[in-house]
Amino acid sequence: IANPSVTEEATRALEPNPLVWAREYAAIPQDEDEDSIITSAVLDRVTRVECCLVPDDRHAYVAFLDLRSDEWVLSIGSMTNNAVRRVDRVHVWTGAFPKWTHVAKALKPYGIKHVFCPDFAEFSTREAAREAGIALVANAWPKMTLDNAFQELKTLAQTARLDLPADDDVRDTLGEQRLLDR
Repeated sequence: IANPSVTEEATRALEPNPLVWAREYAAIPQDEDEDSIITSAVLDRVTRVECCLVPDDRHAYVAFLDLRSDEWVLSIGSMTNNAVRRVDRVHVWTGAFPKWTHVAKALKPYGIKHVFCPDFAEFSTREAAREAGIALVANAWPKMTLDNAFQELKTLAQTARLDLPADDDVRDTLGEQRLLDR
């Protein structure tokens, strides 16, 4: 229930994180007809025509590697000058983990040497990645639960600050995500 005596300035003081503020106080319409975190309509609005963007020297790129069921997913992203988060490329390997040299080859055009991957903390894995020229960074989201991460992603999408590739894996993953507390 809205409280007209609380000013926008007061709400920003209560919640300094702009993404959380947008979700909690900016009255972004919620599509209640679907229970996925990001609805089909919102996904349509933030999905571009191209699947992969050509890397350039105007952007700093970041990479995340994660295990999803029997697939290894490498996501490469960046941020535009107007604070839109882009997923520039998604690469999926099915079955056994790909050789680190294959991961390094996918990263090379983007100039990426560090990969965030919370699932690879053991020394032998880090050493094998290092031999391929990749530094593994564990705990990419150390203070954030998965549910909070998807809530922020939803807010980015609803406020048109997300740019996704025309990639079925990305669309399927985001369309199937549900909030943990539902």
